[in-house]
Amino acid sequence: MGTSIGEIVFYVAIALIVIFIFVKILEPTKAEKEEERRLKESLSDEFLYDPETGARFTVEQAEKGTWIAHDNPKRIKSDEEINKYYSGSEIVVEQIANHLKSAGCERYEFTEEEISILSETKMLSNYDDWSYSSVFRFPESDDLVFFPTVLVSNTNRHGSFFRGQQMLFWLAVDHGFGHYYLRERRPFEKFFDLIKSDDEFEIDGMEVFTIAKSEEPLKTRHLLEKFALSQEIEIELNGSSLFVKTTDEPNLERFLELEKLLLT
Repeated sequence: MGTSIGEIVFYVAIALIVIFIFVKILEPTKAEKEEERRLKESLSDEFLYDPETGARFTVEQAEKGTWIAHDNPKRIKSDEEINKYYSGSEIVVEQIANHLKSAGCERYEFTEEEISILSETKMLSNYDDWSYSSVFRFPESDDLVFFPTVLVSNTNRHGSFFRGQQMLFWLAVDHGFGHYYLRERRPFEKFFDLIKSDDEFEIDGMEVFTIAKSEEPLKTRHLLEKFALSQEIEIELNGSSLFVKTTDEPNLERFLELEKLLLT
């Protein structure tokens, strides 16, 4: 029996749907188109750009070393400059950097010891790799904020490749409070905690991992509760250091909310 017209129409329709899906998958996203536009624009510019100083100079000047940087770490970058030379979460980080500089925060360089402390935190060592940028110290304090870029590359363990920027506050607290790591409670953990909770103390919506017990558990719980009010967040308390990190990409409005919560 020959193939009916209906069957032919059906198979043609399926083929068209498959082609449409592949076209949509391969079609550049809005963000990718914007990045391509920005890249073409920067390549067509005869000048090179130094993001720290805002200086623009020719390749010849760079090769001969005849340009002057005029380094100014407190310089506020214009929206035009940010949108031209940055993309994605970099734009938000530069907007936050402008806010911090306007508020009197100073650029800061981590010591090797501080980088070692950060590398040993549970919240960063959970990733396959991490780097950082734009470290600032708040006025008249030892409190810091920076923007780690985290990497997940082990697809067998995590399911997919991931690379993205986050926001991390490093705050000094008055006393040693043991070592605790908190993250949002997962659905299956909520179920098992209803049967029997294994957390040292309960904090709404958070799973509490005790690495070293505090000698003042009530004071520790009170301190952690204050900072566990925001979603998509991780908290780590280790001695006199408190780390608060987002798990989503930088957002100016979110940053301002956390800044107010953590520093007041």
